[in-house]
Amino acid sequence: MKYTLIISIFCLTILSCSDSTNSSKEDVVEEIDLNAIQINATLPFGCINLTKLKYPMEWTSDLKNYGQLKNPEELDSIGKCFYKINSSKVINSPVVKKSELLLIGDFLEQSHFLDTILQNSIDSCRFRLPNIGIYECYYSFQRDVKISSFGSYGNLLLLDPKTKTGKLLNIYFEGSGDSNVMSRYFFIDKDTIIIYEGRCYDDGCDLDEKYKINIAHDGSVNINRKE
Repeated sequence: MKYTLIISIFCLTILSCSDSTNSSKEDVVEEIDLNAIQINATLPFGCINLTKLKYPMEWTSDLKNYGQLKNPEELDSIGKCFYKINSSKVINSPVVKKSELLLIGDFLEQSHFLDTILQNSIDSCRFRLPNIGIYECYYSFQRDVKISSFGSYGNLLLLDPKTKTGKLLNIYFEGSGDSNVMSRYFFIDKDTIIIYEGRCYDDGCDLDEKYKINIAHDGSVNINRKE
């Protein structure tokens, strides 16, 4: 009886250790799953060719040659640069409990669904950028296939990792208006985002540096329009 009791206690001890070990492994797995999405891009981010132009830029059309732009190489290189960025594969999306849309000027004021589009774009995350200030940074791209005139959107999510609340900014756009094609491009370096906006009509295209967005150490986002 004595030996039976000892064996029983020994077996219970082994089972207890085994459960503890399994629980520990499960905790480790859970901890790994909850880790932040791995960074897969570097700063600066965007198209560096934007910083090499003298603004405002204009490209005129050759009406005798089917309206083709004269010397379009600079504009073409910018378009190809963003096509490559936006064609990147979708990665895991961050958990966002609540987000706030920060409007950049009135460039997209005709898009009544901008808030919905930007919210949905979180599921189309392409890049986890290095942190800026207190924020984790994510770039997503979404093409609106239901309403083609609203075009394609590239959006930046600034996510507070403690509260899981974020700030959304539309920093890329390509779409058609009533009689023109509108573009919004970006270049991000350190804690500054430069926004460029342009339009193309029958007689040519233009592009200008419009905004500088600074992200302060306290988390405030300051949108400054170029005078």
